[in-house]
Amino acid sequence: MVGTGVDVFVLGGTGRTGRAVADALAQQGPDGPVPVLVGRDRERLATAGRESGFRTVLATGPREMAAAVREARPAVVVNTVGPFTTTAGPLVEACLAAGSDYVDIADDVAAVPALLGPGLAESVGGEFVDAEGARR
Repeated sequence: MVGTGVDVFVLGGTGRTGRAVADALAQQGPDGPVPVLVGRDRERLATAGRESGFRTVLATGPREMAAAVREARPAVVVNTVGPFTTTAGPLVEACLAAGSDYVDIADDVAAVPALLGPGLAESVGGEFVDAEGARR
């Protein structure tokens, strides 16, 4: 069942983790979030959308994913696409500009300082919450 609530972009929506995230979101009930699969491969994305019934967005790389976020302004973006040192920066910037919340599955220690270092959140009046729940 797909909800009628807010859109949640699932980047890497054709992969194992992305599909699992989207499926879990869809189980939240009729008022729950609406997963939108975002993927880089047109054929895999079409197949995933057809099998799941979820909407899809084709975005062939981090810049295109960021542009899609800026345009669609989803409530939440879940990034399952690595390497996070490459994907997280442009996506966080797009989320801050669009007013979207950003979540990723990174365990890539090198990606965190790249996001926290430049004061990006403060420059647009936002904030980061790290894995321990500390607000920065």
